[in-house]
Amino acid sequence: MESPKASRGYETAVLIILSLVNGVVALDRLAVNFLSPYIVADLGLTNTQLGLLSSALSGAISISGLIFAALADRSGKQKAILVWMLVAFSLMSGGAGIAAGFAALFVARLLLGVTEGPLVPLAQSIMGAISHPSRRGFNMGTMQIGGAFLIGAMLGPLVIIPIAEAVGWRDTFYVTIV
Repeated sequence: MESPKASRGYETAVLIILSLVNGVVALDRLAVNFLSPYIVADLGLTNTQLGLLSSALSGAISISGLIFAALADRSGKQKAILVWMLVAFSLMSGGAGIAAGFAALFVARLLLGVTEGPLVPLAQSIMGAISHPSRRGFNMGTMQIGGAFLIGAMLGPLVIIPIAEAVGWRDTFYVTIV
């Protein structure tokens, strides 16, 4: 997968795309946290149940990431698996919107975690492989920090909360499919 001949323009384009992917993934990962006041009020969740929603997502991300990243390494199909998991992730991100109660929301977040797990490891693998050695650390750091923290954590609430205020928390999850 190493490509020392990748042009600087191609490397930059991949960096931007993967940073955006990482940002959208982080935004969706944090969406339940941002929307928790609406979700708790609507579904009558306890603090424990709210915590379990994050745990379901995190546990599924951990296991799925290990399994699918190893599969991608063995098969050499990192880009193909990344694209398929990103499509599945997009579809699963709306699952929270149809949840009628805690159990359904738990399963929706668990399934989202399965599709999300390999996205960051695969993106890091791809970014590392196409980056010039003198820019590898910068590119991987930019992808992680710029994507997850700038887009997902900092801009996320500024995007998600107004949407929830306008259309409700359930419809906000449907918007995240896009």
